Amino acid sequence: MSEGAPPQTLSREQVEQLQARAARAPFAQTLGGLQLLSVQHGRARMVLVVDRRHHQDGGIVQGGIIAALADSSMAFAVMSMTEPEEPAVSMEMKINWLAAVREGQLTAEGRVIHRGNRTLLCESEVRNHQGKLVAKATATFIRPDRKAR
Repeated sequence: MSEGAPPQTLSREQVEQLQARAARAPFAQTLGGLQLLSVQHGRARMVLVVDRRHHQDGGIVQGGIIAALADSSMAFAVMSMTEPEEPAVSMEMKINWLAAVREGQLTAEGRVIHRGNRTLLCESEVRNHQGKLVAKATATFIRPDRKAR
């Protein structure tokens, strides 16, 4: 994907299929309402409303919750570029937490920044309801070799 190129639009059917996948994912239900807001070719925007059930002992949202949101936004960005029979999984992720969160809506914008033959490099920015950047993540996703499956 080139930096300046506008994202390609997916068909309505493709968007609906990805939204259905997000809605039925068991971990998304466990998190309590993770939703896919929008998806384009190589980009996905997700939201999660966080509250006390997402807190660690110190009264702030546990970092793993934010990481799961970032990872999910990147995963759906990848899914927008791959076929269902060609799954891709994250093989590594790095995240920087930049601000504490106690409650409210978190929005993650994930995008594919490079697509290779088997790997995809992605990034995600997580923002609070005021638009403040609270985390930045990068991840590498891999499409497993069909022969190995």
